Amino acid sequence: MNPRLFKRVIFNTVMVLSLILFSAVLRAINVENQYARDSLNIFVFMTYESLLAYWGLNVMKRIMNMEVRRYMLVSCFAMIVWVVIRTVKWYVVSSVYVERFLWYCYYIPLLTLSYCVYMAADTLSEKNEEFFALRKAIIFTITVFMGTMVLTNDMHGMVFGVTKDSAEGTHLLGYYVVSAWIGILILCAILRLPKYTEGKFDIRRLAPYAVVTLGLAYCLIYFYKEMNGIRAFVEFTAGYCVFAIGFWESLILTEMIPSNMEYRWCFNHSGAKVSVVDNKGRTRYASFDARSLTDYEISELKSHRLIKPNEGTELLSMPIRGGYAIWERDVNEIHKAYTKLLETKNAIKEATATLEENIEIEKKHQRIAAKNHLYDITFSNVSEKLKYLDNLIKFAGAEEDPDALRKLLIKIDLCGVFIKRKSNLLLLSEQEIDDFTDELKLCFRESFDNLNDAGLEAGFVFNNISDLDYPMADLIYEIFEEAIEAYIDYIKSVNVILAKNEFSFRLTVNLLYKDDVASPVSKEFKLKDKGVVSLEFENTKEDITLSFDIYGPKEGGSKA
Repeated sequence: MNPRLFKRVIFNTVMVLSLILFSAVLRAINVENQYARDSLNIFVFMTYESLLAYWGLNVMKRIMNMEVRRYMLVSCFAMIVWVVIRTVKWYVVSSVYVERFLWYCYYIPLLTLSYCVYMAADTLSEKNEEFFALRKAIIFTITVFMGTMVLTNDMHGMVFGVTKDSAEGTHLLGYYVVSAWIGILILCAILRLPKYTEGKFDIRRLAPYAVVTLGLAYCLIYFYKEMNGIRAFVEFTAGYCVFAIGFWESLILTEMIPSNMEYRWCFNHSGAKVSVVDNKGRTRYASFDARSLTDYEISELKSHRLIKPNEGTELLSMPIRGGYAIWERDVNEIHKAYTKLLETKNAIKEATATLEENIEIEKKHQRIAAKNHLYDITFSNVSEKLKYLDNLIKFAGAEEDPDALRKLLIKIDLCGVFIKRKSNLLLLSEQEIDDFTDELKLCFRESFDNLNDAGLEAGFVFNNISDLDYPMADLIYEIFEEAIEAYIDYIKSVNVILAKNEFSFRLTVNLLYKDDVASPVSKEFKLKDKGVVSLEFENTKEDITLSFDIYGPKEGGSKA
């Protein structure tokens, strides 16, 4: 605890005890004048009640634990009622029966105080204990039973032995049972207090036990008959209330009961610019650096919760019980951070745009490189055919004989189809296609369609062909093209059969000579270096049959 706050607690304690002692002295003065006597009694009564009410209001402001605060307020109310009962009993009523009933009523505040003290200690010690609610119900029931037993003493006579015409009596078994129950609750409350098991020893921890010890000593003095001189200044009601409040305050002092006792000190020494105002706009707490709030600012904060007195300052408010918490926030740093954030955002945006442009340029480069790669490999594979096609076109441009020009145009068309279809095969090979059988069929179909358009009868058959890889399909198509080009000028029909042998493919090309061909035509074939090909040659006056056994490129076999 802050030393300054501790001094204030000591000062308040001394002031309260001085008022209690002064009231006890006034009560002990023997005044003959009835009016003066009544005035002193009223003053004592008002002093007691004012101190109790003041303590209750402070409890509402200071105590943060709602459950404990409820028990403390019930205790305060019980003590206020007890003082009223005591005053009415001694100075107001004259009926023996009413006086005796008020005497019974003394024990209701006693039981209530004991019950509240125990439950508060129990709440602080074991908030989440499984049997807390059951124990609370049992103790409450027993306490109510004890109070009922005292109030109905005239019916059963088990607590006090009284006569009809007497307001006092002897103590019987029930009285000792009730007293024992009060003592048990107080003892259990002390045992149930939270234990300090960590940190250095603090003498303040002994405060609750010291208060209980003083209270017991006070009770012994009160009940000790031979100390009549001291008993003139000792009143059980006031004394018990003082020690009950002292016990509660000792728990607050030792921080067993959380409170806001150090809020004002915290506000005075806090570097935060915070103020607490009530509902009427009056400042109750303010830190050292807090600004002086105008009525207009407080009114605006109640309505809008946030205002800007200037460019670099914001005032914010939060409703609390009984008023508002208002704090000042310097937004210059926020503006700087926001500006820096915008700059960073723009820098990132520019960097992202540059990166996207670079990525797009890289993609274009990759696309161009891929196209160049495809162009290079395509050109390298069909370069010879392109030269051959270029020569055919030159010859056709210079040819004047219609028949010769027609033959050249047929060759140009056939060569163009070959270049196109071979390029397609090559492009598909870049896409990692496994089976080129269907693509080879398309190659033959387009070539044969052009032969049909040129007036040649043409047809082809694939016998159970599947799983052709690219090298094999390319080789078969090149061999077919070379055979057709060799005899295109002499034939009127073409028939092709592609079949699969055990270890190779067999391409059979049957060419039927034109009617005006007088003798068989013989041509030489340059077998491709990339493939192992054997040729069977059958040549008659009517037709020529070329049979190629194709084993595959270099490895001597095909995937099929």
